Amino acid sequence: MNRPSVSPKPLTGARVLFMLLAFFGVVIGVNMIMMRLAIQTLPGTDVDSAYSASLAYEGEIAAAHDQNARNWKVDAVRRCRWRRATTVASRCRA
Repeated sequence: MNRPSVSPKPLTGARVLFMLLAFFGVVIGVNMIMMRLAIQTLPGTDVDSAYSASLAYEGEIAAAHDQNARNWKVDAVRRCRWRRATTVASRCRA
């Protein structure tokens, strides 16, 4: 039961070059896909500093809670050319 020994294929320079190019081709291809998906889904920035924006938002929330605690009520009046609207929701009609 002796198997004939099969000689492995030799590792040549062309094969190593192909494996190297294939590896980096896959890496670069995946990076390009991820970059494209990231750019397409980028919402953009509205503020320069997210930290300062969050601090300002926390201040807005605190002010709203203070206003609710004081039971303030605001009756807004919007004036149109000749008519006076009694609520904010009503619109001026020409």
